[in-house]
Amino acid sequence: MADALPENARTIEDLLDKARASDAQVREASSGASFAGEADPYKKPGEDDTAE
Repeated sequence: MADALPENARTIEDLLDKARASDAQVREASSGASFAGEADPYKKPGEDDTAE
């Protein structure tokens, strides 16, 4: 009876290769991007959000 370990390991390696490729695409797409909003988007106690 043949052991399924080599086949399972190959499947896992294939999935890891796909994940690495997907990560590279996301990294490439997000290079040079900036976050939306201000540097510190959270309100502080005592801050008033009305403009005068």
